[in-house]
Amino acid sequence: MTKKHLDFIIILQLFLAIFPFLILILYIQPQSIDEYTFSYQAKKGFFYFFNYYYTQNTGRYTVLFTLYWLNPMNHITDFGYNIMFLRINCFLIMSLFCYSLYFFIYQATKNIITHKKVILYTIILIAFFLHTLPNLSQVVYWLIGSNAYLLPASCYLLFLGQLLKCLLENQVKKIEIYKLYIFTIIAMGCHELLSIFHFSILLYLWIGFYWNKSTKIILLQRIIFISFICSLFLFLAEGNMSRLNGLDTTLSSPERYASKPLLKLLILSLYFTISNIGNWLSNSSLWLLLIYLIPIFYAIEKKYQWSEKKHIHPILLILLVFLLFYVLHIFVIRTNHYMVGRVMTFLVFLFIISMLFVVQSIICYSMKFYKDILIVNYSIKTPIYNKYLLTVVMTIFIFPSNHNTNQAYYEMFLVVHQFNDFNTRRFEKIIKASKSGTKNIKVDATPKHLQSKFLIVEDFGAGSNVYFNKIVADYFGLHSIEVKSEK
Repeated sequence: MTKKHLDFIIILQLFLAIFPFLILILYIQPQSIDEYTFSYQAKKGFFYFFNYYYTQNTGRYTVLFTLYWLNPMNHITDFGYNIMFLRINCFLIMSLFCYSLYFFIYQATKNIITHKKVILYTIILIAFFLHTLPNLSQVVYWLIGSNAYLLPASCYLLFLGQLLKCLLENQVKKIEIYKLYIFTIIAMGCHELLSIFHFSILLYLWIGFYWNKSTKIILLQRIIFISFICSLFLFLAEGNMSRLNGLDTTLSSPERYASKPLLKLLILSLYFTISNIGNWLSNSSLWLLLIYLIPIFYAIEKKYQWSEKKHIHPILLILLVFLLFYVLHIFVIRTNHYMVGRVMTFLVFLFIISMLFVVQSIICYSMKFYKDILIVNYSIKTPIYNKYLLTVVMTIFIFPSNHNTNQAYYEMFLVVHQFNDFNTRRFEKIIKASKSGTKNIKVDATPKHLQSKFLIVEDFGAGSNVYFNKIVADYFGLHSIEVKSEK
């Protein structure tokens, strides 16, 4: 079997792993009550919408823009909402993430590896990302979650790629600098966790540039200044203060630790940081990914000779990464978001980015002191291990041992078709009642056997939250929607 055949097998495996997740897009429904809530406020205009959420809920200005303009519930049809807009929006956000990942890797490896290999490694990274993410439903197939977490991840990869482009090239056009400023502003308005992580990366780069007296430090300092101004707008939003002040009324499960005294909160944060990082590092896919990328890291070092320059010792960098995630865990617990699936998934994504910095630092340090005993002539054309072994490992990982992929195939064949038919009939019943002038209606709750792991299932909040029930009912021109519990 030739290397081309092995490459084809690997790509085929990755396609088969991703395929069911793409099919699921065809069946997503606007099941979350949040879509209706945002649409309810959007009816009053963009300025009211932005001011309302900025003062009552959050300072994430980028997310507020996307949730206003990209909410399919704002695009009403005879069926009540434009469901194709929802599905196309989901596909576009996933496509943007794939492109931003490609853009980031391409800028890091430009003039180092061939274009064909860049695409191959990008596909591998995408597949591993999909496989390692828990709670895919909340960050991919849910409109609010994808705008609040997957879109920020995409924006930040675009920022990192553009930053690399401007820092690694000797001559940079002004348009590229302006694009970097725009990506900075967009990324900083996405999420508070991302903002903290963002400053840690800028500080790491600034120290390296300062030690080595790089002329690029001026550009980096401009980015730091812009980021600081944006962070003030993000963190000082009245909505953030309102959410913190209302923590006592939102503590509803034993996983919430925000009300603990400061000392206990710090101890809990340390414990959770250690346990979560341990769990993330125990993921075999992460190590397989990093091992597979080691030849790229060596090629980057060979190109730029970073080992000859001053840089932070890798052990110190590891400690700094641990400290960073300790701070992030304190923030997450204090804001009452610990154990929230989409938030923990976002932390995993940030951790993977930090691991790329750590591995590159280890390789630079190793080549600086152990050139005589290290094999430094790695080539992208020479994998670090046999491709036959890689094929076997990926086969075992992707199919028999991967819960996400197996569950996606199960739902693709046995769940989502019935799930879609059930929701279609239920919404048609609601629309018919609305057109006939009926003001109160009863609909069936989603049966347990149709409750997908990936597609969000919420029965309009009826029976558990009167406020949300009224918003959903108002959206369809009704007084109330009662959901009959499944017997």
